[in-house]
Formats: sequence, structure tokens, C-alpha cells
Amino acid sequence: MLRDQAVIRVGRVLLVYLADARPVLGAQALHYYGIVGKFHAAALVSELDDAVRSGRNLLLTGPSGSGKELAALAVARMARRELSTHNAARFTSEEEATTSLFGVADGVFTSVKERAGYIEKAEGGVLFLDEAHNLPVRVQKSLLRVLEDGWLARFGETTDIKVDVRFVLASNEPPKRYGLTRDLLARLRVQEIPGLAGRIADIPGIFDHLLEQAIKKAGLPAMPFDEALREDHYESLMLDGFKEDNVRGLDDLADRIVSKVKTGAILAQATGEIFSHRYHAEFIPDIRPETGVAGQVTGEIPRPSSTLNDEQQNVHDAYKQVAGNVSAIERHLRDRGIKYSRRRISGIMDQLDLPRVRKG
Repeated sequence: MLRDQAVIRVGRVLLVYLADARPVLGAQALHYYGIVGKFHAAALVSELDDAVRSGRNLLLTGPSGSGKELAALAVARMARRELSTHNAARFTSEEEATTSLFGVADGVFTSVKERAGYIEKAEGGVLFLDEAHNLPVRVQKSLLRVLEDGWLARFGETTDIKVDVRFVLASNEPPKRYGLTRDLLARLRVQEIPGLAGRIADIPGIFDHLLEQAIKKAGLPAMPFDEALREDHYESLMLDGFKEDNVRGLDDLADRIVSKVKTGAILAQATGEIFSHRYHAEFIPDIRPETGVAGQVTGEIPRPSSTLNDEQQNVHDAYKQVAGNVSAIERHLRDRGIKYSRRRISGIMDQLDLPRVRKG
């Protein structure tokens, strides 16, 4: 029988959290070509490796912030090539897109000298074009020949240049055509990079990795996460899912914690404050067995200190009225027009060291 366990269902996944979740979650997450995650990373890297071995050019699809650029870097490492990264959304016109990608012949423009484009400069490497759905249709059609046989011509030039470039395009558009022309899409192998909602089990490991990187970037010494991050924090992250901002949301959370550490807070304190603010104190700071017997509270009710905030005072007052049952406290507060979730109430009770009573 496992002690101090909490069973939580997330979608179709049943998660069992132990009092010490470190063997399953956290800093032990594996790294594959820079892609982090004990559960999903290996499968994703295997698919990318298979795509590289196929020799085809790639289209990475997935929501914004899912890690498509990181996947492109992994592809370059697998292929033992240098990665060149550009964002197609930055091109302001068809002419700029054409000249930037394919280069310009001498004498085409009065004030512009002959120059190579991004494709030519990426010779022998991998060219990553993020947000490729922003490329004008004519430019997409010009890419077809390069993808087909490796020949290109600079803008305003008739002589073709042979190039050895592997292409990795990325799009966060819906899957009908991913914002690309039918002909261009037909010449690409599509590989989905799922958002965090599709790899919930890896969120704790990814967050640990990002927090570790943020600490290093800030020039701070390495810090153990064991006491600062517990299973309740990881549970909050996984239930959040970060569907909108994906990895960027985790990155922002890590940066906020490190910012507090830089001002003098210890890691555990900074983590507690940021998580409490982000999740409105709904995470449970500790797992404790319920005490007391049905219908009554054993011992005296701890007296509130003069420093209680409004939430703590509300819960403490309700606790005295309904003898410590979480559901009863929730109903009592709701009758007074105060809406707290059961988890929120439970967390505040833990803060105040209020024992629980099982419903009789």
C-alpha cells in the first residue's frame, strides 16, 4: 500500500502522485538532441530521425510555441549540418521575399550590388523557414524547383546555381494545406510537433529544464529543486496544460521565479509566491493524512494570527462554523457569496494548519 498518494485523472491519463514524485518527474527528464521529456521526447526524436533518413525536405506543423525551431535544430544535428534560421513572416513584400531567399544579380537595382540569398548562403546546411505559410504564392512556386532538383537562379539572372541545402519549413496553420500551395506541400514530408496539451506528462520535466536554464542565464549558482518544487506544483502545471502559449508559458513562469531569486528570495519562497499568484493559491502545498473523526474536530481550532489575509480569514471563520469539512466550508462560503474551489479551501486550510474532518 502506497502512503501519501494522490490519484488525479488528466484527460485519459491516470496519474498517481507519491509524497516524493522525484523518481518520476522533474530534473531526471531525458534530453534527446536538445528535446526534453521522459515520456514523449524519444518517440518524437525517432520520427524526426526517420524523416532525416528519408532524405526528404520537411514541413514541421504544430501550434505556436510547441518547439518547431528546436525540432529543426535537432534535424540539423542528426544530419550533421549547420542550421540557418529565418522567419518568413518578416518579409514585407513579394520582392523582399524573392531577393532575400534567392539573392540578386548584379545591376538589377541601381543601388543594390550582387548578393547571395539565404538559400545560397545555407550551402551544405539546413535552411529553416519558420511561418512559411506567409510566403507569397509566387515565391512558393519558385521554391519548387530548388526542392525538386537543387537548382536556383538569383533574381534578375538567367544562369542557374546548383545548391546542396536541406529545407525545413514550419507552419502553425490548420492542417488542410498548412497555408501552402498544393504543389509545394506535395514535395514535403509533414511532421507534427504537438503542443504541450499533447504531451502533458512531459510538462514537469520541460519546466525543470527551463528553470535550470533560466538560473544559468541569470548567472546564479545551481540550485536543487527537490524542496522548491513538489508534486503539487507539477500537478498545477499539468492541469494548466499551457494550451495557448505552450513552452513559452513555461519559459515565462521560470523567468518570473528567477527574477524573484535575483532580488534575494530563496528558490522555494520564489516558487511558492509565483505559483500562488498564478494559480490563485489553489495548489496544495503539502500532502497530509486527514485527521479527526466524522462530524467533529479533534483538539482546539488554531487561532488566527493578526496577519491573515482575507481568504485565510474567510476560510478560518467558516471552518469554525461547519467543523472542518471541506465540502461544508465550500457551501457555507458560497451561501455568503464567496466562491472558492475545494482545492483552494484545502490549500488555505493547510496554510493555517487546520485539521480536516471526514464527512459522516
